[in-house]
Amino acid sequence: MRTVRKGFAGTLAINDNTGLIISRPDLQAGLSPVIEAGTAPVAYLNEYLAAFDVSCAFCAKHTPHKHGYTVKMEDGRIALCGDICASRFFGSDRALALSHDLGKRMQQASLRQAMAQAKARAPSVLRSLPKTLLDFEEAALEAVCRVGRETSHLSLRHQPIPGIDALKFASVMAPRRLAKAKGALEKLQKLNLDGDDAVLGTVLADFGVLETQLEIGLRFISHAATLFTRENFSRVNEFCRYQQGTVDRFSMVVGFEGEHCLHQFPRDGRQPIHVHLGKLPSIPSFEQIRLALRGVDEQSSNG
Repeated sequence: MRTVRKGFAGTLAINDNTGLIISRPDLQAGLSPVIEAGTAPVAYLNEYLAAFDVSCAFCAKHTPHKHGYTVKMEDGRIALCGDICASRFFGSDRALALSHDLGKRMQQASLRQAMAQAKARAPSVLRSLPKTLLDFEEAALEAVCRVGRETSHLSLRHQPIPGIDALKFASVMAPRRLAKAKGALEKLQKLNLDGDDAVLGTVLADFGVLETQLEIGLRFISHAATLFTRENFSRVNEFCRYQQGTVDRFSMVVGFEGEHCLHQFPRDGRQPIHVHLGKLPSIPSFEQIRLALRGVDEQSSNG
């Protein structure tokens, strides 16, 4: 479907359910074929890009044209007016004001259309973000930040250890990106689409950055899950031991049922600190979530 008018939230298409851009203005009921000279409309009802020439109701020659507006007169009559004729017969200021008003209504419709689409996609994305994944993100951030704080002045993050890139994604103030994304999606689900434009615009802006937030969040936990194997983390501990007591030591313990726990041994002899990570979760692919965000069926995208 061809899109013709962009709004701040997306685009409207010809003959979509808003009725604000049409291709067959001649099929509208109650059109007045002629409007007397000296009268101006009070509103533009829609814009048209006609499939074939239609006649202007305002000019003497009823000029054939394809682009124009369906206008409403003060007495309730409706008629077609070509885009060029509008400025000639209504005055440029009046025509501009009417066009601006229609453009504003198009923006509002575009915003609500985009919000409705985003709201419809939210449930499938939320299903990819179970509590186990969010709990792991929280614990993994704490674990990685503990290691990062101890080794930030060293070269650990550049060592050839699988999953060590997790250190590059986390900092003391690193946000829980997956949890933040889930909160935005839940807020979207509760949103009243008939609400204030400013509120809708803010929520849609949050939705617009979800893809980036989710990509970064999933990359972090993927690196963390790789790093947290006993074998890989033993190399982290080996690196820390090599610093001869200038940094804390760490170890990763994996229980009989697969529960992971980070142990931090302070170099000053204080009690060890434990970060319980639980079992490593099943991590969805970013591509899977990206398709859900964009409303693309995974099977159709593959074939």
